[in-house]
Amino acid sequence: MVLPRVDTPALAGKKRGWYSKVLVLTIITTGTDPCKQGARTIKVCFETLGCKVNQYETQAIAALLRERGHTIGAPGDGCDAIVVNTCAVTAESGRKSRQAVRRLRQIEPGAVVAVCGCFSQVSPEDIRALGVDIIAGSGDRAGLVDAVEKAVLKATEAKKGPPEEYLDNALSRRAFESLPAGGGLG
Repeated sequence: MVLPRVDTPALAGKKRGWYSKVLVLTIITTGTDPCKQGARTIKVCFETLGCKVNQYETQAIAALLRERGHTIGAPGDGCDAIVVNTCAVTAESGRKSRQAVRRLRQIEPGAVVAVCGCFSQVSPEDIRALGVDIIAGSGDRAGLVDAVEKAVLKATEAKKGPPEEYLDNALSRRAFESLPAGGGLG
């Protein structure tokens, strides 16, 4: 089944049909109904380093996210998650991969950071040292999308926790006097 993209003019005013296809696809793919789990649309931005295979992989991951109803943004758009598709062909590409993670973390400080691709596959300890949230290789795109969704949901739930409360019992710190019935003041 090929789903149309959300931003196409053909869907103006016809989002209900598109959403139902995405909802069905999400239920089939993950076995869960996102509406029942309180799922929300997340915004994800990408940084891709390296060869054409990495470019294709990034496009495929973006397509999976779109199919699940999520949006693709640019760094600085207030994204919920960042996916960096890394390269490991040369030492310079490894350096650029680490640099990209650091730079994007500064641009989107509250975002979940996922790193995939060749460099994360061959040097997971270097990626782990950057303090990212998700480290994936280059084999399981759907697994990466699932992990991003779970991590964003977990981060959102942590932020939503109960508010800090600084309340006391106001009645216990006041002195009360009995007033005469009828309000006679004089």
